[in-house]
Amino acid sequence: MASIGIRLKELRLAAGMKQNVAAECMGMSRPTLSAIESGKREVLAGEIPGFAKLYGISPEDLLLGENQWKKSKAGEFEQFTEYATDGLIGRLKQLGMEGITLVIGSIEGPKEMYTVASIEDRKTGASVWINLTEMYELIRNEGTSDRVINSTADRIAIDLKKVSSDLDILSDYGKIRTKLTMEILETNRYSELLKNVPNEKMEDLSVVYRIVLSERKESKRTVLVTDRLLERYGITEDRLKADAKENAPGFQPAVIRPLSEMLEIPKNPEDKEVLYVASNENMNRGAGVLAYPGFLEEAADRLEGDFFVLPSSIHEILLLVDTGSLAAKELQNLVSSVNRNEVEPEDRLSNHAYHYDSRNHIFESAERYEERLKEEAIQLGDDKRESLLSHLKDKREENRTREEAGRVYGKSGIVKGGERDA
Repeated sequence: MASIGIRLKELRLAAGMKQNVAAECMGMSRPTLSAIESGKREVLAGEIPGFAKLYGISPEDLLLGENQWKKSKAGEFEQFTEYATDGLIGRLKQLGMEGITLVIGSIEGPKEMYTVASIEDRKTGASVWINLTEMYELIRNEGTSDRVINSTADRIAIDLKKVSSDLDILSDYGKIRTKLTMEILETNRYSELLKNVPNEKMEDLSVVYRIVLSERKESKRTVLVTDRLLERYGITEDRLKADAKENAPGFQPAVIRPLSEMLEIPKNPEDKEVLYVASNENMNRGAGVLAYPGFLEEAADRLEGDFFVLPSSIHEILLLVDTGSLAAKELQNLVSSVNRNEVEPEDRLSNHAYHYDSRNHIFESAERYEERLKEEAIQLGDDKRESLLSHLKDKREENRTREEAGRVYGKSGIVKGGERDA
């Protein structure tokens, strides 16, 4: 069992409190607290209640370092959920937040379903959500349920106040409509979220809408537009979508650049570019440019014809010239492999590859594109089928090789952005 000094340091860090602040709250010098946390000085009996109050746990838990949930519950996840949510609400009430509603739901992740809790302040309409599955695993590993629950509640309180402040700023739709942007999510993964969010389907993806509060190159604070927020503004979903499509391309313009240029890969001037990166200017949740009006046509002009769309992450997409040499299955395996090995779970967009037919203006999955080619070949008949196959053969000859495209794509994991949601 960890010493009390180590536990005190863990509690302070979990609370996000600097050592000098904690020392001041305890009425001691920073060197004294440092000595306690490093085990060079014992904790005095009279200091135990003060530390316990400071970090929101009982003196007994501080001394024993025991997991109260494990001690009182059998350990089933359902029991943990009840224990954790009661603890969160109780802690929030201690912090002066009385009008709190907590709703349990689930979100489908890449490998499993996650149980989440949506916490709403009824007075302001502000809401945030937390991942209870992750909290459960954290408590199992650390064995300190009360500390984790209290620190999570403290963070929720801060986030709710921040969102509430933002909502006040965002009360005038006429002012914020120019700050609308578009985001792409995988429909199945976020099916629960999408039930209460205006969205538009794009194959197995969904376009959602966000209001950008502040933005720097390395981070962005946004508010997701929900049905409830739409009601607050008194506008229709069609109005929201039209405003986003009108304003997002100007507010956060789409940028298409060769991947070799971005990664500073030496290139023979005579070689034709086959792989491009598309995102917004800051490469922060920039995959949404895929839904911009006219983007696909603009990309087709830049790439001089048909192309595949490979979802690198929620921050950017890759555009691969269709030279006729890559099969849908190969592309899908490539995307899945990169997602698994290069992209953080929360940044993954989709495991599928897509295709844009520039002649017929069709965006579809790579699998559906192959099926359509086969159907067209059958409809053309034997005499014309050979000309179609010859066309595909010509496209293959333009390719630099499948291995090269895969190798360059595999390096794209370094092209990442980041966000902090409101």
